[in-house]
Amino acid sequence: MTLLYASTFTKSLGRLTGAEQKLVKITAFDLAQDEGGNGLQLHRVEAAPGFWTARVSQDLRLVLHKDGARTLIAYVDHHDAAYRWAERRRLIPHERTGAMQFVVVAEREAEGTIHGGGPGAVSRSIAEAASAVLDNAEVARSPLLPARPFATLSDDQLLDVGVPREWLAAVRAADETSVDELFDLLPDEAAEALL
Repeated sequence: MTLLYASTFTKSLGRLTGAEQKLVKITAFDLAQDEGGNGLQLHRVEAAPGFWTARVSQDLRLVLHKDGARTLIAYVDHHDAAYRWAERRRLIPHERTGAMQFVVVAEREAEGTIHGGGPGAVSRSIAEAASAVLDNAEVARSPLLPARPFATLSDDQLLDVGVPREWLAAVRAADETSVDELFDLLPDEAAEALL
């Protein structure tokens, strides 16, 4: 088994307390030493194909993505937040760059509503998340309208830097007051390229 670490894992690890980080690092080391994850209480995330969790403590969970002989440590958080993170993402290659990206996806529930969302969201679709970014920009507008730094970029230009197709309109519509929130929702490589 090959054990890999995602940038989303290192970011989420940095948000934990020092004591929690220590527990996570020990668990990650144990996983690297025992590829079967014996003793880590691995659980499949039913709503998210390929995702598993490993118990770090009573409350902390490592989110793993398993693909054949490769295991990617994707994220770490407290129990419910870790499961929500996994349920709202898919690991897919970008159509243009080929880079593997954790992309926020929309899911249909039985009642016909669409759910998904960004970090910390309870249930928002991609369109709703993008709309929230735009609504926040509208609220923050002053008499002098903020610039929309990506408004003139074509689909091809945005796709070339790793923006998922579902996010093209939101990226183009984002103004200076909403780009930080937008960047939190985009895959890392797309956000970094747009900086």
